[in-house]
Amino acid sequence: MLYFGYGSNLCARDWREWCDRHGHDGSGLRFQRRAWLPGHELAFNYDSAARGGGALDVVERFGQAAPGALFEVDTAAKAALDAKEGAPHVYEEKAVTVLDEHGGAHEAITYVVTETHRSDHVEPAPGYAELVAEGSEEYGVNTRMLKAAWRGKPPSWEIPSVFVYGSLRTGEYNHGWLQREGGIELKGIGTTPGVLYDCGSWPAMVTSEGTERVTGELWRCTSPNATLETLDELEGFEGWQQEGSLFLRGLCMARMSCGGEVLAWTYRYAGGSCAGELLPAGDWASR
Repeated sequence: MLYFGYGSNLCARDWREWCDRHGHDGSGLRFQRRAWLPGHELAFNYDSAARGGGALDVVERFGQAAPGALFEVDTAAKAALDAKEGAPHVYEEKAVTVLDEHGGAHEAITYVVTETHRSDHVEPAPGYAELVAEGSEEYGVNTRMLKAAWRGKPPSWEIPSVFVYGSLRTGEYNHGWLQREGGIELKGIGTTPGVLYDCGSWPAMVTSEGTERVTGELWRCTSPNATLETLDELEGFEGWQQEGSLFLRGLCMARMSCGGEVLAWTYRYAGGSCAGELLPAGDWASR
């Protein structure tokens, strides 16, 4: 079983200490990779009596992505998680799809505060936000959203950029869809791991196990929620736990020609295989 952690369970020290105090075997909670929960953001909206103040929850917000970590969990560690989270009365288990920066989508569980225990912003419990930050830094999880939630401020967009490689590029026939909502700026040309196919009037990028890369443009959005809603419609993306999508929205690391890498949204072909013609250069403009 996979578990998405975003709060105090990111802190290995806090997890071990809690399991020792309560007689649980927590050794089966094993870190896999950092990950993001799409359509959610962090919020301190639960007043924890055990902690003596606010504790984290994830709440829905389209276009946002809550940072955390993906863990493998055995039976004993799952029982410990249930007990620590007060499931199902305080936090309840929720089936989610979480994304990694390499284009992977993983079915997992997480815990969210039940409606009866959810409230407005609660000042974080003494030391709680600090231990979440400690665990986040250990696993390479960005703490920007945590710090905003800590202050009770609306978090900025975790992933404001979109990587486009085909008909949405400058001068291509669908570029107007990218510009439809406004507030979008070209940041440069880059590449991301993948293989590109020419399917006639449209391209399809699929994940590659090799060294192939796909060329595209990186655009930064003022309002990613509006831009992604428009692009989901164009790309036929129905949702991570829904059937029938033509393309799947996921994450990628775009290596910029000007240097550095940027985490961005992108759309990959949803089919298991593609019947189009392979573009060896990985560049739709070279077809």
